[in-house]
Amino acid sequence: SEPLYVPVKFHDLPTEKNGTNNSDAEKTPKKPRVRFSNIMEIRQLPSSHALEAKLSRMSYPTVKEQESILKTVGKLTATQVAKISFFFCFVWFLANFSYQEALSDTQVAIVNILSSTSGLFTLILAAVFPSNSGDRFTLSKLLAVILSIGGVVLVNLSGSEKSAGKDTIGSLWSLVGAMLYAVYIVMIKRKVDREDKLDIPMFFGFVGLFNLLLLWPGFFLLHYTGFEAFEFPSKLIWMCIVINGLIGTVLSEFLWLW
Repeated sequence: SEPLYVPVKFHDLPTEKNGTNNSDAEKTPKKPRVRFSNIMEIRQLPSSHALEAKLSRMSYPTVKEQESILKTVGKLTATQVAKISFFFCFVWFLANFSYQEALSDTQVAIVNILSSTSGLFTLILAAVFPSNSGDRFTLSKLLAVILSIGGVVLVNLSGSEKSAGKDTIGSLWSLVGAMLYAVYIVMIKRKVDREDKLDIPMFFGFVGLFNLLLLWPGFFLLHYTGFEAFEFPSKLIWMCIVINGLIGTVLSEFLWLW
């Protein structure tokens, strides 16, 4: 933790006057002295680190008995959670946008297969940008990811139908979404080293708030560029949007990150 420095003044001894004792001074050599331009002493740590400092001096069995105290140590404040959410709201939006675009351009089976590769991207990114020693690349992790992707491929191909057209574009959107999800997870792990430090409902609440406040100009951008014309939705579409937002996005993301 960052220490709090309190300056302490040390006064030098009064200088000896030049006078009749010049001859004595020449005979006795002066003692070498070290002069510091600034002397500071650590007196106390900030009060925000008081609990951590206390726990560091306690025995392990005693600390284990007070696990409720441990959970409160290092808990991120609302301001800190808001800062993290502000950064991740853009990555989160782009990942979901890519996934929705992939669904509109290709089959659900292909989207699911390519979206499952986010585990592979997560493994690679975590190895390149590790947050702790457990993120290192191992063959067992690679085998687990390959088995996971292979299982999704077999399940989806068993019930898929061959089609042509926009599959290439949809596949690219799926891969982009998978990579963005991997970036999303790895960066959260780097920002928050311990899971219980982050209040997940508060995190997603801020993400939704920032999306609402910052990304609404995208409606005009997509409309006037002709990429996607905006039409005021009907009651049925409003209901579908709300259900998809609550169950398909918020609940699934909440459970996944938890």
